[in-house]
Amino acid sequence: MYKVVILGLGGIGFRYAEGLLKTDISVSLEIFDINQERLRIVYDSLNVMNQNPEKLKIIPLSLITEISNDIDLLMLCTTAKGRFELLLDMIGRTNIRNLIIEKVVFQSPDEYLKFQDILKLKMINCWVNLPRRVYPFYQKLKQSISNSQIFNCTYTGGNWGLACNALHFLDLFSYLQGTNEIDLKTDFLDPEIRISKRPGYIEFTGTILGKIGKADFMISSFNNDAAQILTITTSSKTFILLEGDDLCIEVDKNSPGSFSGCNTKIVEFQSEITNQVVEDILKQGCCSLPKYEEIISTHMLFVQKLLQHYNTILGQHNIILPIT
Repeated sequence: MYKVVILGLGGIGFRYAEGLLKTDISVSLEIFDINQERLRIVYDSLNVMNQNPEKLKIIPLSLITEISNDIDLLMLCTTAKGRFELLLDMIGRTNIRNLIIEKVVFQSPDEYLKFQDILKLKMINCWVNLPRRVYPFYQKLKQSISNSQIFNCTYTGGNWGLACNALHFLDLFSYLQGTNEIDLKTDFLDPEIRISKRPGYIEFTGTILGKIGKADFMISSFNNDAAQILTITTSSKTFILLEGDDLCIEVDKNSPGSFSGCNTKIVEFQSEITNQVVEDILKQGCCSLPKYEEIISTHMLFVQKLLQHYNTILGQHNIILPIT
């Protein structure tokens, strides 16, 4: 029986656990949240939904120190604040074979390199939950444009949380391009700090832009209710995507003035993809999520650039960027 631990039972943590209800492998699932009432609610909900308790054994833990010493997979679903210290504590007390972390991984650029060294020393396989690589729609899109050159990628819209979510689209653009080579500019971010929907964190509006591989990219968040639109322009076609509406419009370069549109499932819920990701990791030692070493350069640069922007606005020299 595989030992899986979910640490943090907010929205993502609960969806991970919900996804594991579909597992075909035997799993002992330990769940913990610092909020004991939240732990009780999640445990009760999972027990009601669990149709095969012999295959999936769910164990709620009152203390983090009760987590098993030997873990096949740790799914860390806490916010970014204090995550580095929490990981150091967990790795110091337990034997972790595989690890999934949420973005933003760390709030300080220095912590990325330190953690990379720790992963190598402890021989831990680590993936970052940037799930668009797992979505069948984007896997098929990548295959369909494999013989074309990507010229431009954009994501624009109103009030969607650039600091918190831009990494999802930077990773998607890297995935479609097949490269982690990135140049990033933050000159066009608005010179103000906004309060995030998550207490204790900040947000930015404005635009970041640059290159990933040979393709230009632009990501913008406006202080309005503009529609959120993703555009991929290649040497043969332009794809206009409205993820929230599951709408894809294709414009063929060779057929000027004509286009085709269709409703197709683009976004997968976390609970819909978790089971396959977990089974792939436990049975094969790999999955479609990006490995930590694949994303480190992009994430470090992103945090560095936003931290510089943050410090410029405040006239300070902070080493921590309060985003999650």
